[in-house]
Amino acid sequence: GSTKIFRLVIGAIVSFTYLAIVAVNDPYERSDDYFLACGSNLLLSVSFVLGLMTHICNDGGNDTCNDGGCICQSMILSSLNHEKSSFYFVMMNLGVLVLFF
Repeated sequence: GSTKIFRLVIGAIVSFTYLAIVAVNDPYERSDDYFLACGSNLLLSVSFVLGLMTHICNDGGNDTCNDGGCICQSMILSSLNHEKSSFYFVMMNLGVLVLFF
């Protein structure tokens, strides 16, 4: 179902791998195509990581504490609520707008 974290992990791994391949090989003739491909793939990778963090923090990450501390608090230093999720979403969209214009 849509609650599986495995999809986010695989998406992040594939996206970062593709970003590394594009960054190393420079497959585009025009430099603006290269920068657009790297920038958009970086935003995609970051969105997968933010989705992973949101999923962990909303699925009991705040309640899952052991001797090392709470998972969510150790990842992003505080709990992730609706306002922070909305802020991350708006910032990602602003990054896309800056990238395309």
